[in-house]
Amino acid sequence: MDKDILTQNSQISGQLALLETQLNTSAINNNQQVDVELLPRDYQWILEKYRESDYSQTEKLTKQIELKLKHGIEGLEIIQHIIIPQRNILLIEYKYEKIQYGQNLDFIDLNNQQLLKTIKIRADGKIYYQHYNGIDYIFHRDYDSLNLSRFDDYYQEQRKFDIKFIMDSKDDLNYIRHLKILDEFNIWMDIGIYNYVIKFDKQPLNTLKQNAQLKIHIPELERDYDDDDEDEDEDEDEDDYGEEDESNSDEGEKKQKQKEIKQDKKSELPSNQLFIKHPNSSVYQVETDKDFSHRFIESQLKNHIVFQANSGTLLLDKKTLEIAKKLDKSYYVIKYMDLFEYLLDEDFNIYKFENIDQSSPQKVHKLSDQKIDQLHKIVATSNKFIIFFKNKSEAFCVLVFDARTFQLIDEFKNLIGMKDGDSLQIDTLYNRLYYRDKNALNFIRQVNFSNNYFQHNELTPVLYQGKQVDLNEYKSIKNRYLLIKLRKQQKVLIQDLETGIQKEMPKKYKEQLISHLENNEKAFNDEKFEQIVKQEYERKFKEVKELKQGDIIVGNDEYYVHLNDNRKIRWPNYTLKFGVNLADNKGKFCVMLNKFNEKQYVLNIISDKEVSYYDMNTLTFEKLDLLDLKLKQDFKAQQAYLDDEREIIAIQGFYSNLIVYSLQTKKRINEISYKLYDQSTFIRSNYIQIDSKYASNIYFFNNKILDKIITIKLPKGLEMRDCYQQEINKKGYKLIQKLDVYQDSEIYTMISNPFEQIFNDQFLNQPIFPAFYFDYAQKIEIDESTIQVFVKGEQQMVGYFDVEVTNQLITEYQQTFAMSNQQIVKDIQNNVDRYLKFIAGYGTGFGLFQNNLIALEALVKQLSFKEKQQVPILICQKLLGNESPLDFSIKAHQQKIINLMLSILIKYQDHIIFNKLIDKNLCELIKQQIDLQEYFDSNLPKYQILDQSFPNQHYYEEEMIVGTILTNPKEIHEKYDELLGQKISQIKEEDESMVSIEYQLINLPVTLRQNRTDLIQVLSETDKPEYFENEIIQSIIKFKWNTYTKSFYQKKFYIYLIFMTSFIFDIFYSTYASKNSQEKTDQSIKVTDSEVIQPNIWLKILTKAICCAVLTFFLIYEIKQIIIQKISYFSDGWNYFDFSLILSYVTFCILDFTNQDQDNLILIKILVIILSFMKLFFFLRIYDGFSFLVQMLAGVFKDLKYFLSFFLIFILQFGMIFLVLFKAQQIDEYNGVNKLAYFLMAFRISSGDFQLDEYHTQGDVLVIFSWIIWLVAVMLLNIVFMNFIIAVISESYERVMQKLVSESYKVKANMIVEREQLFDKTDLAREDYFPNFIVVRRQINNESSQSGEWQGFIKDLKYTIRTSNAKSKGEIIQNLNSIQSLNKTNNSHLEKIDELLQKSQNNQSNQNINEIIEKKLSNFEISLSSSLENSKNDIKVLKQNTDDQAQKLDQNIQSINKQVKGLDQQVKGLDQQVKGVNEQVKGLDSKVLGLKDDMEFIKSSLTQLLQKNNQE
Repeated sequence: MDKDILTQNSQISGQLALLETQLNTSAINNNQQVDVELLPRDYQWILEKYRESDYSQTEKLTKQIELKLKHGIEGLEIIQHIIIPQRNILLIEYKYEKIQYGQNLDFIDLNNQQLLKTIKIRADGKIYYQHYNGIDYIFHRDYDSLNLSRFDDYYQEQRKFDIKFIMDSKDDLNYIRHLKILDEFNIWMDIGIYNYVIKFDKQPLNTLKQNAQLKIHIPELERDYDDDDEDEDEDEDEDDYGEEDESNSDEGEKKQKQKEIKQDKKSELPSNQLFIKHPNSSVYQVETDKDFSHRFIESQLKNHIVFQANSGTLLLDKKTLEIAKKLDKSYYVIKYMDLFEYLLDEDFNIYKFENIDQSSPQKVHKLSDQKIDQLHKIVATSNKFIIFFKNKSEAFCVLVFDARTFQLIDEFKNLIGMKDGDSLQIDTLYNRLYYRDKNALNFIRQVNFSNNYFQHNELTPVLYQGKQVDLNEYKSIKNRYLLIKLRKQQKVLIQDLETGIQKEMPKKYKEQLISHLENNEKAFNDEKFEQIVKQEYERKFKEVKELKQGDIIVGNDEYYVHLNDNRKIRWPNYTLKFGVNLADNKGKFCVMLNKFNEKQYVLNIISDKEVSYYDMNTLTFEKLDLLDLKLKQDFKAQQAYLDDEREIIAIQGFYSNLIVYSLQTKKRINEISYKLYDQSTFIRSNYIQIDSKYASNIYFFNNKILDKIITIKLPKGLEMRDCYQQEINKKGYKLIQKLDVYQDSEIYTMISNPFEQIFNDQFLNQPIFPAFYFDYAQKIEIDESTIQVFVKGEQQMVGYFDVEVTNQLITEYQQTFAMSNQQIVKDIQNNVDRYLKFIAGYGTGFGLFQNNLIALEALVKQLSFKEKQQVPILICQKLLGNESPLDFSIKAHQQKIINLMLSILIKYQDHIIFNKLIDKNLCELIKQQIDLQEYFDSNLPKYQILDQSFPNQHYYEEEMIVGTILTNPKEIHEKYDELLGQKISQIKEEDESMVSIEYQLINLPVTLRQNRTDLIQVLSETDKPEYFENEIIQSIIKFKWNTYTKSFYQKKFYIYLIFMTSFIFDIFYSTYASKNSQEKTDQSIKVTDSEVIQPNIWLKILTKAICCAVLTFFLIYEIKQIIIQKISYFSDGWNYFDFSLILSYVTFCILDFTNQDQDNLILIKILVIILSFMKLFFFLRIYDGFSFLVQMLAGVFKDLKYFLSFFLIFILQFGMIFLVLFKAQQIDEYNGVNKLAYFLMAFRISSGDFQLDEYHTQGDVLVIFSWIIWLVAVMLLNIVFMNFIIAVISESYERVMQKLVSESYKVKANMIVEREQLFDKTDLAREDYFPNFIVVRRQINNESSQSGEWQGFIKDLKYTIRTSNAKSKGEIIQNLNSIQSLNKTNNSHLEKIDELLQKSQNNQSNQNINEIIEKKLSNFEISLSSSLENSKNDIKVLKQNTDDQAQKLDQNIQSINKQVKGLDQQVKGLDQQVKGVNEQVKGLDSKVLGLKDDMEFIKSSLTQLLQKNNQE
C-alpha cells in the first residue's frame, strides 16, 4: 500500500508543476462566485477553471504547511526537514523530550499534506538525503555503522544497503555533521573536526547494483583536545578522584604523545599534500584546524575539489587530493554539470576560470551590490542558480539569477521567520523554498521563487557525456526522439525527449533506426533495441475493399488509409465509388480529427477549388463549400482538424502552410498562416495555438469570429530550430538554439504544451489575465518582462504592462503601508520604475497609492521626466473584473485624486482602448461635477475614422448622426454603406460643390448601451452648463433627440393643436355669439331668452368633447408620469401647468353648462387661456428657435425673482405711506379696488404714470410732506428701480446668451429624460434606440457651426486666453528644444575633440597636437560663444514675448474686471502661468551658464593635459 502511494506521488511529480492550486474549481465553489460578465461566453471556461492571483493578500506569497504529528507539539524538537520534489514528499525528522517517543521520521505528501508513513529511527542522529545520477539515496545511522541505502528500500524499512561504513568507535557516529556523494568515485564526510574523502576507484558508485552491501572500514578518529579544557579536566579529576592521579597522568602523556606523532606526520607531508591517506584503505583524512575556517564547500571546479582557507581558496586534484592551485581570496563555485562553472566572491563578482594553469580568475560580471557575510548554499540548474546567504545585517537572503544572462530573476532580502540557515531547502524542480518557522513549530513555510511564466519555460540542454551538444552535431527529430551525430565515434546518439534516456547506435544502421523510430514507438524502450534496429522495419497490412461501421482509422500514407487490426484500404479506388476522383493524385487525402481529437474523417482534396470529407460514423461524403480555397496544384495534405460546433476546419500540408477556414463565412482566416516544418498546433475550446519559430501564437474565437491574437515570444536571444509533433493536439518538442549563432550554438529542448499551462496561480506574472483586461485589444505580445497591447488595424503599440516582478518587489509593495509619506516620496524619487510595474492585486503605483494624494503627486512629478513611450500602462483594473484606482477615488469622492488620474489617462493612455476605465464612471463623474473638458477633447471618448471607404470630400454637407452595434470600434471601417452611404445616395442636392467631411465614432459603449438612461438623467440634473458645450455630449443628445424624442413630442404637439384649435374656436364662438345676442337685446328685439343668450348648444358640446378627449389623453400621460416619477414629478414646474390645465378646463366646462354667473365664467376662461398657452410654450421648445426664446424668458424671470420681491416691498412701503397721508380717501379711478388704490398709486409712480389730483386737498403741513414723499417715491421707484430692472434684465439676457447652446441642449435633455422614463423593457432593449456606438458625420471647418451666435463676452475672452496660453507654451517648448539640440551639438564637438586627441597621440608629434588642439579649441570657442549668444538672444526674445503677452493679458484682465464679475480666479491663474514662464526662462539662463562653466572646465582640463604631454 505504501509503495503504491509512493509510486503515485512520484508519477504526479513528473507532470506539470504546481498543479495543486492551479485549478479553481474548489475555490470558486467555496469562496467566490464566477462573474459571468467578466469575459464573453466563449471565454467562460477560463474563469471556471482558473483564477488570477491577488498579491494584495499577504498569504499569497508565503504558504504554511502544517505538520500533523501524532503526539502534538508539546516538547517537540524538529531536527530537520527534507524536500524530495521529484516524489512530492516532505521528510520531517523530529523527537520529543519524553524519551519513550524516541526519534521519528515522517513522510508527508506535499500534494495534500497527508501523512504517508512514520518510521522510528533506530539510532539517534540525522539522516542525509541526496539525489545522484537519477537515484535517491539516504545516509542513515545504524547502531554500529553508517549506511547508504536507496530511498525505496529505506521507505519499506528493509534492512538493505548499498554501502555500509563501519566505524572503529561507535562514538564517532555522534560527530557526523555532513555527508555527500561528490561523484561516482568520491564520497565526502564531515565528522567532528575531520573531513574524510572515501574513494571508489576500483568499483565506482554508478556500477554498484541495488543492495550491493559493500562494506568500508573507517579507522578510529584521532582527536585533539584544547589545552585549557585538558587542564580543567585534570583539576576536576584531582579533586574528585585523587586516587587515580597516576592513571590520569598516563592518559595525558598518551594523548600528548599522539599529538606529537600527528604533528610529525603533518610536518612530513609535502607542501602540496593536504589529506593523509590511511594505510590499507581508500580513506583520506584532513583535520580542520585553525588554518581552515570552513574547509569544504561542497563543490568542484575543473575536476578539482574546492576548499576554503582563511587566506584563500584551494583547488585539490580529485584523483590525488593534492593541492593543484591556490587562489588569494575566498571563492565559491557556481556550477551545473559541465554546462557552466563560475567562481563567486563575497562582493558578488562572478569570474571565469578556464583552466587550472590560469594565473587568476577573469571577472565576467557583477551580480549584485550586496555583500556575503556567510554563504549557506548555492544551487544551480541548467537555466539558473540560487545563492542563499546571510548579509551584514544578519538577514537571510536568497538571490536567483539567470545562468545565461546573469539577470536577477528573483530576490528575497529577508526571509522572515526563518529559524536558521540550515533549515532552508531549495526545490529547483518546482522553484520553491521551504524553511522552518521559528515562531510556529508545527508549520513549515513554503515560498515560490523565480515564478514568472518565462522562468517556467525550462530549457533543457542537450548533453552528451556531461558536455553540451552544439548545432553541428544535430541531425533531426523523429517522432519524439532527438538524433545526434557522433562523428568521432561514427555513431548516432538517440535521446528520448520525454524521458531524457540516451542510446547509441552505429551510424551504418541510420536508415533502419529512423524507420523504427517513426513507426515503432515501443522499440526504443525494448531491451533488445540494438538487435531490433539492425533489422529492416516491416509492417504487414491486409488490404480491404470496403469500409463498415466500427472501423477505426489509424493513419494514412500516400495511397492507403490504415485501419485497425493491421488493415488498409486504397483510398483513391474507394472514393471512385462515390464519384470522387482521386485516382491520379497521391497525397490528396489525409486523416482529419474531430473536436474530440478522434480520427473520424478523411479529408479529400478533389481539386484546387474543391474539398470534401468522408465521415466514418455515417460512411458518407460531405462537400465543403469554401469561397477562396485556391490550393496549389502540388499541395499534399498531411493532417486536418474539423470542429463542426465552432465551424472551423484546419488543413496542414507537407512543408506547406497551415490553412484555417471559417465554415460560417466560408472564407479563409488570413491571420493564421504558418509553415508545417516549424510549428506545433493545438486546437482547443475556442482557440488555435501554433508554436512557430520565435513565438507561440494563440488565436481566440468569440462567436465563431477571430477575436484576439496572443503571441508569447521565446526568451531573448533564442529561436526554434526544429519542432516535432506527432499530430494536432499532441505534445510537441522544440529544438532551441541561440539567435544569430547558428552552427556553433548550443542546443536545448523545450516541451510545447497548450497555453492553459500559463494559467498557474503560482506564477507572479500571469500574462494571460492582463491580456483580457481591455476588450478592444486584438493582439497581445508577451515577452519576458512586458505585455504589449495592440488594437486591430494599428501597427504601433498602444501600451504595455511591465510585469518583471519579483517576490521582493511584492514584499516592498506590502511594506509601503507601514511607511510615512516622507519615506514614500523619497523612495519614489530614488526609484520610480519600481512603482510602474504591474502586480496583480495592486496594479501599479497608482493602485498602491490610490488613497494617498501626496504619493500620487510625487509619482506624477517623476513621470514628467520620462518620455511617453517609456511609460507603461499606469491605471487599469487591479484584477480581471476588479476596480481600478480611478473607480476607488470616484467612490470615495476624492476630487483632487480623480483630476490627477484623469490627467494621467489623458497624457499617457490617450487611446480608445483605455476609455473603458472612464466610460463606466462617466455618469458619476458628471454627478460630482468633475471638469471633463480635456477628457472630451482627448482621443479616449472618440475615434477619428480615417478610411478610404469613408469619403472625406462630398457634396452633401449636412450633419448626420447614426447609431450602430459593434463589438470592436475598428469594425466601423466596414460599415459606411450600411450606416451612411445608402442614406446619402437617396438625397439629391442641387448644389453639388464638394466640401470636406470628417467622421467620428463616439466611444462610450457602457454609457450608451449598459447605462442606457443614466447619462441624460445626470445631465438634466447638473448645474454645470460646460458639459452641454461639448461636441460629444451634444452629439449624443442630438442622436437621442432625433431618434425617438423629437418625434414623440411632435406627435403630442399635433394632438395638442387639436385641443388648441377647438378651444380657440369655442372661445371665439361663444364670446362673439354672446356679444351679438346682447346687442340685439339692447335694440329691444323681441326674442326668447334662449335665442338671445345661448349660442348653438351642439357646437359647444362638440368642441368641448374634442378638447376633453385630448385632455383625457394628456391626463393618462400625466398619471403615467406620476406613477413612474413619484415625488420627483412635482419638482418640475411644467407639470403643475399641465395638471392645472386639465383641472381648470374641466371646471370651465362645468361652469359653462351650469353657472349663470358670467363673471366667474370669464375668470375661468382667462385661466384656461393662460394655462393652455403655457402648454403651447412647452411644446414650442421642440423647435430650436422657439426653445431659445422660451428658455430666455424663463431665465430672465428666474433671475428677477429676488429683485421683484425687493421691489414689491418698496411698493408696499409707499402704498402704506400714501394710505396714511390721504387718510384712505376714496379715489374714483380705483372704484372696485379701493382697498388697493394707494398700492396701485405707488406702482403707477414707479412706471411714470403720476396721479396728482388729490394733493391740493391736503393741509398746509401734510401737503409739504406729501410732495417730499412723492419725490422720494419717484426717485426710488421710477428712476432707480426701473433702471435697475433694465440692468438686471440686460445682465440676465447676457447670461442667458452665454449659456444659449448649453441651455438649449439641457432643455432637450430634460425632455429626453421624460421620454425615456416611459420606455418599457422592449423599448429599452431596442438597439436602434440604445446602440453602443454613435457615428457622427459633419463638415470640417463649418464656420457657422463652429462660431455660432455670439454667446457673450466672457466666453469669447476665455477662448482668447486659451489660445494665448497655448501659443506661449508652444514657443517655450520650441526654445527648449533648440537649446537641447545646441547641447547635443556641443557634446558632439567634444566627442570629436576626444577622437582627435587619441588619433593625435598615436600618429603626430606633441607640437602638431598642440597646434591642432589649439585650432580646434579656438574654433570650438567661437562656435560655443556664438551658440551661447544665440541662446541668450533666444532667451531675450522669449522674455520679451512673455512680457508682451503678460502686458496684453493684464490689459485684458483690467477690461474684464470693469465689465465682468467673478473673473479674478482666471486672472490669478494667468499670473501663475506667467510666473512659471519666467521661472522656466531663469532655468534656461542657469542651464546656459552651467554649459558655459562646463566648457571652461573642459578647456582647462585639455590645457593641463597638453602641458603634461609636453613635459613628457
